[in-house]
Amino acid sequence: MKRIILTITLAITCFVYAIPCSAFICGDDEKEPTLHEPIVVRNDITNFHRSLEAPIFAYYATGTISLDFVENLGAITVVVQNLTTGGQVVELIDTGMGNVVIDIDSILTVGDYYMSITTMSGEVYYAEFTLE
Repeated sequence: MKRIILTITLAITCFVYAIPCSAFICGDDEKEPTLHEPIVVRNDITNFHRSLEAPIFAYYATGTISLDFVENLGAITVVVQNLTTGGQVVELIDTGMGNVVIDIDSILTVGDYYMSITTMSGEVYYAEFTLE
């Protein structure tokens, strides 16, 4: 009797653990999209006396790029280029708002992207990222 109970318990345990893992057993590699995928923004290396840390934090989230500004840079021009298809989005933004969302649905495909951020004073920041 103990052997039957042990066998049934083992079978139920294996069945319960197999259900959540069935995607891994079947080889389903599909990932859930990350809510906020960070994008590293760098300062263009034209002035070696300045810090390379950019006062901008960028995140990709479902067809949009969110930009958070640590300091007010004034008016800036943001160009997001899809290097795979050649499409681009250009936005003129006031950084005094602190946070801006740029819609890139019109150029959105899997591939490589380049984003340049240019201030009115001529400072250039850039980011390179890949969307899969």
